[in-house]
Amino acid sequence: MSKVLPRLRHLLEEGLAGLRPKSAEQRRHEADVHRAVEQVVDQVNPRLRAVSGYRRRLFPVVEKTLAYAGELAARAPEPLLFDRQRWAQDPRVNALFGDLEGMRRVLTGPEVRRFLRDRPLGGDCYAVLASAPDLRTQLGMELAGETIRRDVRQTTLSFADHEVLLPSESEQELRRRLAALATETLVGIAVEDILLREARITELDDRLRIVRIKARALEARSRGAAFDPAGGSAQLREAASLRARAGELEQELAGARAGLEGLEDYLDRLIERLARPEDRLSLKEVRLRLDRMNIVRAGGTDADSNEIVFHRVQRGDAPARVIHLIRFPRSELLEDRERLRGIETYL
Repeated sequence: MSKVLPRLRHLLEEGLAGLRPKSAEQRRHEADVHRAVEQVVDQVNPRLRAVSGYRRRLFPVVEKTLAYAGELAARAPEPLLFDRQRWAQDPRVNALFGDLEGMRRVLTGPEVRRFLRDRPLGGDCYAVLASAPDLRTQLGMELAGETIRRDVRQTTLSFADHEVLLPSESEQELRRRLAALATETLVGIAVEDILLREARITELDDRLRIVRIKARALEARSRGAAFDPAGGSAQLREAASLRARAGELEQELAGARAGLEGLEDYLDRLIERLARPEDRLSLKEVRLRLDRMNIVRAGGTDADSNEIVFHRVQRGDAPARVIHLIRFPRSELLEDRERLRGIETYL
């Protein structure tokens, strides 16, 4: 009896809490999550709306996805200033770009130009710089005291495929847009997994149909064995082999279809894939010591090298690009005549 009363009191308090009016902040939060649920359904499969209670079932995982995406955006370090002075003095900026004009050319990308076309007036621009790191081992020269050592094995780090994304007017706007992009990416990863399963089902279904047709054709041919120079036994043996292969394909197809046989299963699968966003997308901090030639210096406090910290996107088990939040003055962008001159030189 002593255990029953506290339990009843707890249930009563929970029930009364549900009757209390929600705060304006809570109502806004729930409205945001419901809106995100509908966007997810639009992105994945609008037919999911035919499943009873789809909003209620998706609400907790979409809410978790939104919260995690916001956490990722908040974890990104403060924007790194990109200008001529920083390129000359900041080892992080210098490590990303080997020359100043290359940095300015990347900053004057098509997305930035479109953004500024609609906002001709304003201060600094904020954006995400994404690039692909490339670690390579090579033989080079090294100065040891007054002696030059040749054919020294060195590891160099360079960055390529630079892209400026999400140009914004403020850091707050940039982080909000980055969180939205992370949410869209997480949903896309979940959808990609389901689509790959559906593609596998289609492939197995096609292969099974072809094997069955071939087996039936051989069995039909074997019936006219008296008029066939090769006789019917060879056809029957091959048909039996194809029937055995068809049985294997049927088992593979059943395994591939498990969990995706209807809209209810489709929704369950989506919820399962969204339940652990931290397993799908993360930011991994990487620290390296680099000199001005982007040669990796292992350990120590070499006066000619600096510790570089960058964050690499991790999609599941696969590392993706490095991202930096950046800030840059509009004056650093290439003017149209400079950009056209660069294109003419390239051509």
